Amino acid sequence: MEEACGIDKPADAGTLKELNHVENPTDTIKPRDMLEELEESSEMKGTMENLDDGDEPSETAKLTRIAKEVDMTDSSGETVETPTEVEEEEDEVDEPTENMEKTQGKVEELDEIEKTTEAKEKQTDMLEDLDEADKPEETMEKSRVMVEEVEETVNQAEAVEKSAETKKDPKETLEKLTDISYIIYQAMGAAAVGMGGMVASLAMGYTSPALPSMRADPNFSITEEQESWVGAVMPACGLLGSVATGPLVDHLGRRTTLLHLTWPYMLSWAMIAMSGGVGGVVLGRMLAGFCVGVQTAAGSVFLPEIVQVDLRNTMFIFPSVLGTLGLLVSFAAGQYLTWRGLAWLGAALCVPILALLYPVPETPHHLTSTGKKEESMAALQKLRRSAQDAEREQQEISSSCSQDSTDVSVWEIMQPPNLWPVSVGAALMVAQQTTGINVIVFYASTILEANGGGMDSGTSSVLLGLVNFFSTFLAMIVVAKYKRRYLMTISTIVVVVSLLTLSLFFWAQTVGGTVAAIAQTLSFVPVVALLTYMVGFGLAWGPIPWVFLGEGMPSRVRGKAVAVVAGVNWASTFLTTKTFGWSLASLGAHNTFLGYAVATILGTTLILPAMPETYGQSTAQMDKLYLEAANKKQQ
Repeated sequence: MEEACGIDKPADAGTLKELNHVENPTDTIKPRDMLEELEESSEMKGTMENLDDGDEPSETAKLTRIAKEVDMTDSSGETVETPTEVEEEEDEVDEPTENMEKTQGKVEELDEIEKTTEAKEKQTDMLEDLDEADKPEETMEKSRVMVEEVEETVNQAEAVEKSAETKKDPKETLEKLTDISYIIYQAMGAAAVGMGGMVASLAMGYTSPALPSMRADPNFSITEEQESWVGAVMPACGLLGSVATGPLVDHLGRRTTLLHLTWPYMLSWAMIAMSGGVGGVVLGRMLAGFCVGVQTAAGSVFLPEIVQVDLRNTMFIFPSVLGTLGLLVSFAAGQYLTWRGLAWLGAALCVPILALLYPVPETPHHLTSTGKKEESMAALQKLRRSAQDAEREQQEISSSCSQDSTDVSVWEIMQPPNLWPVSVGAALMVAQQTTGINVIVFYASTILEANGGGMDSGTSSVLLGLVNFFSTFLAMIVVAKYKRRYLMTISTIVVVVSLLTLSLFFWAQTVGGTVAAIAQTLSFVPVVALLTYMVGFGLAWGPIPWVFLGEGMPSRVRGKAVAVVAGVNWASTFLTTKTFGWSLASLGAHNTFLGYAVATILGTTLILPAMPETYGQSTAQMDKLYLEAANKKQQ
């Protein structure tokens, strides 16, 4: 074989001639060398070592067959040199790549055997794991120990956290309080306005429990004519107070006016409580009416100027709740206190107004309009969350407020762009009173006693106050979520249906006969109608006219405009109160309530199309709306 391949010694010419077609003789691979190389490879050795006596015969036979196919030597270790084999070797020399491919195939078979062995080992490991899983008690014990360790770790973490909280730096707590200080200032201002409204509603409802107490007082005498003046003088003087509010809030300031108004408020109640006759009571009521007129107008200007837009609906809760609570306090406390004791209660309720208003700054609108921009910026930094918010709002206020706002005349209020919102505000106040609200309150006892159930006047008044109070919460929810004109429509429907029901009931009583008998069997109808009326009125017709004063009045003329509109409200209150007695005697109860229903429908129909929507709008945005509308009309 060595001579044939010509590797170990020179070949003769004949052999070279036979192998002249081989380009590179060194590429020829001996079969024995092929076997030795395969045995020395790491893959084959690893496979042979892993095969023990326990291997299956099929795998051993494969190895033997591969070795026999590769080993082409005889028993003496020399190469067999038959002619046929020589020719085959020559063919193999011609095609060495084919031999390499065969060898590679054998190696791949060995790899598959090795993989099979590894799979068997993995299977054995899995069986051992399954054997361990057959011991649930040990597994559960391990799980329980792990859970206990986790719980102990969590408890330790919570203890560390609590310890850290108790050791917080006082400066950090102070910083958190500072972060909400702007809300506290706004809430204090809103609460002060609310307490003022509470005292005002107490004054308005004072006559209901006080007049019976005066009649029962042996040391005090009063006639029916005097009683009418005790009740009517307050709204008449409220008109004067509203007119005086404009100059007061423009020259003194919104906060300053409300702060110093507390002293005459307390004096009015003291005059009533210490009065020895009707004259002293009337004078006290006149002063109280003047204070109520100023308070309602000034509070409507002050509150929206210190409260930011996104907190407006929340802060308006204070005036709404406390205002209606004053009426309930008047009715309820009047059942246990004399007319003098109830007056002293009114004086005591003025004290919290001072404590709430004193830390609150003056409104930025007033400070800017009077040329005090630095003080306005300082006030905004107290009333707003960040310096950026304060600067942005100061720019808006500066663009909407004029330096000569204190020189606004009544004639300017009636000119564009102020004519539109002022006219709507005045119309809302007139329509509010033509719904018959004050007449319903003054004559609630009579209406409820007409049902034949024997309900006394004191109980009926307290019931009315309770319904009025709880309807306020419903109003707060809907006012915060829905637009003003939509709520006015819903409120009108409820009020009109209630008034028509009362009118029909009283008409049935006047007809007599079977119809009157049927009406007597439906004694609960006027009670339900009256209470439904209070809920419907409190939904929109009660709060929205006053809300519009704060949200819808132009910044430049707000002080005088609110005073004029509030004066219209007090004038309407005085007229409806005085004309109710005449209407009841001349037209009858059924026509009187029918007239209130018709007036409510007409008022809503005429006002709503012209009423600007103030929901979610700032005062600067409303000023811009009025100015654009006026410019468009001039073009």
